[in-house]
Amino acid sequence: MDNQFLDEYIHLEKLCNEIYATNHGISRYIEDMEQTNRVIQAKIHLWTSTYKKLKELRWKRNQLVHEGNVEYDDADIVWLRWFYQQIMDAKDPLSVKHQLLQQQINSNMPVINRRENVTFESTRKTDNFWTERKILIIVSVIILIIVGVKMLL
Repeated sequence: MDNQFLDEYIHLEKLCNEIYATNHGISRYIEDMEQTNRVIQAKIHLWTSTYKKLKELRWKRNQLVHEGNVEYDDADIVWLRWFYQQIMDAKDPLSVKHQLLQQQINSNMPVINRRENVTFESTRKTDNFWTERKILIIVSVIILIIVGVKMLL
């Protein structure tokens, strides 16, 4: 069971590493969650439970690798697989956050925190799927700048 837990954790870590173009991708994902405005967090289903579970599983992985002993169960393995698929389907909390912010921009609603628009998405690698998302963010930021300049005039 040790190998299966580590294999699933490493599989998710590799995906997050690719997203962030760095090592320790799961830690970067957690950091992005921590830097997100609490108002936004409250609007996203499973935000808190996902955050807590990621921190718990990262701790378990570190204990297993560095101390050699930790208790985990099949549910942890299932959750790692489920979360991997959530990211692939853009249904994970940070993808949902981006979608929510994009909806606010598209509907001309005031954005709660403008820096939220680039935190997660601006660090993704440039494969086709993520490139399209980056383009949406860039266009959104340009629109915000234009609207802001017009308001000043």
